[in-house]
Amino acid sequence: MVTADEIRAVDVFAHLDDTVCERLARAAADISLAAGEHAAEEGAPQALFAVLEGRIEATRNVDGIDRVLGERLPGDIFGEVPISLGTVFPVGFRASEQTRVMRIEPRDYYAVASVSPEVAEAVGKLASHRMTGARGLQGITADASPPRATVVGQRWDAQCADLRRFLDRNQIHFTWLVPGEQDAAE
Repeated sequence: MVTADEIRAVDVFAHLDDTVCERLARAAADISLAAGEHAAEEGAPQALFAVLEGRIEATRNVDGIDRVLGERLPGDIFGEVPISLGTVFPVGFRASEQTRVMRIEPRDYYAVASVSPEVAEAVGKLASHRMTGARGLQGITADASPPRATVVGQRWDAQCADLRRFLDRNQIHFTWLVPGEQDAAE
């Protein structure tokens, strides 16, 4: 069970009064993760997490390979982007070692934010930074990854279409060349 003292050890909740900390401690889920387990996968519904012990890696699947984008340590939160924007997780969060996190459901977060607006302000600022910072979501999407495959084939060829669908499904970036077109010779 999460304690009020553990909640105060989280930077954005450090200033909360005893009553709010106790209420949040009762509402928060205490989750233990083994190395490699996900607290939230890419596309998971919104929630706010805080790292109590261990280390969490932010990951994004690029061309079928998990790319580590950052880390969260004890006292850090994650899930600020989905909780602020009401969206799903744009990246995944997995434990890189034995880790303990607390999960706060949206209704419990909004209850805290309504009595302590400075929490919502801090979470919102952090979400904004994580989206627009150099290593944020905008920076990640701006980095065009080179294609990992080149498909050469006709538009209506069934085998070529199957291969392209396979690559798309597995999120593998590829280029497509049609034999006989001008750019195919290059």
